[in-house]
Amino acid sequence: FEDFYSDSDLELIHDELEYLNLTKTFLPPEKSGSAKDEHGNMKKHNNAAFLDEVYADRHESNILKLNRKIFHKDMEKIIDIDPLFRAVFSANKYTTLVSYYENSDYYKPHWDAAAITVLNYYFKEPKSFTGGNIRFPQFDIEIEIKNNMTIFMPSAYLHEVTEVKMEEPKLGYGRYCVSQFISHIW
Repeated sequence: FEDFYSDSDLELIHDELEYLNLTKTFLPPEKSGSAKDEHGNMKKHNNAAFLDEVYADRHESNILKLNRKIFHKDMEKIIDIDPLFRAVFSANKYTTLVSYYENSDYYKPHWDAAAITVLNYYFKEPKSFTGGNIRFPQFDIEIEIKNNMTIFMPSAYLHEVTEVKMEEPKLGYGRYCVSQFISHIW
C-alpha cells in the first residue's frame, strides 16, 4: 500500500522517528535482535530499537498508537490476496521494531520469527539515498521503497534490505522501517 497513513499521521510518525534518532535510542545489531548466519555473524548492519521496550505504555508513542491502523484498513483486500493474512485477527502478540539505515547499511536475507510481518517505510523527502529496497531472493523480486509505503507479508518469506548509499550521510536522512511482527502465542 502506498500512502498508507494520512499526512497528519505521517507528521507525527516522522517527529517520533527524529526524536528516537536524536536521543540515540537506536541500538547496534548485536543489541537489537539481528538474525545471524550459521557461523553466528550478524546479518544486518544498521541500528534499531524495539518500541515495546522503549516505552512503558504504548500510548506514549505515536507510532505504537497509529500502527494499529493495519487491523482496520483494507484487511479484506489483504485477505483476498492470501487467506494466510487472517492470522492478523487471531494474533495476541505484537512487537514493533524501528530500524534506521544510513550509508553502507543493509540486512542480508533472513526470515522473521512471527506469523505476519508488516513493513512501514519512511524517509525525509526528497530522498537522499539510493538502495534500501526490500528484496525477496527466492522469488527474484525487488521492490523500490517509497515514503509512507506499507507491505504485508508472511514472516517466513526470505527477504533482505539492499545496501543504502548516501553521497552525503546526515543523521536522520536515511531510511526508516517500522516492522510490526504479529504472532499468536498458544
